[in-house]
Amino acid sequence: MRLRPLALLLWICAGCSGFPVNVRTPQPLQVDVTMRVDIFQHKTEGAQETQAAAPEADAGTSDDEVRRRARMGEVQTGKNSRLLGEDRYGLITILRLPPGEYGKRVEALVAAENADREALMKAEAVSRRVPLATVEAERAAEWRSRAFPGEWIEEQQGDKSWRWIQKAASGPAPATLQAPATGSPPP
Repeated sequence: MRLRPLALLLWICAGCSGFPVNVRTPQPLQVDVTMRVDIFQHKTEGAQETQAAAPEADAGTSDDEVRRRARMGEVQTGKNSRLLGEDRYGLITILRLPPGEYGKRVEALVAAENADREALMKAEAVSRRVPLATVEAERAAEWRSRAFPGEWIEEQQGDKSWRWIQKAASGPAPATLQAPATGSPPP
């Protein structure tokens, strides 16, 4: 009588070895990371005044740059909404104008952003003693490289032709999911 429960317990334990689970991937996992790091030094309260005084506004941060930073979120929202794109001159272009008051607001945003960008590029061209077209081309290339995947950018094709494209994601294309094979073809 006592052997029966013991035999049953041994039989259950022997059957609990489980089944094998394969957790390996067919290829090693790849991680593609692009990062930009901006380092700022902020003055803390109560700090000793042994450091040099902060530079004046005209020494590094102009009014144009301050205004651009203030509207940076709105410009990015316009790019994310696919209303705005980066053109070949380093300026913002309206690709699709929304109707009504919002459209007028987008036009005013683009006009203000482009005025500040032009002023900054002209000042840089004068300080570096290079043609404005050189600075425009450099800034346009910088803005294209900073654009997020899916944003509209103007890209050169061949020698003289340009076209609007949506920036592609860098790295390998994302995997696509496939439905399991069944006996009938998909509709």
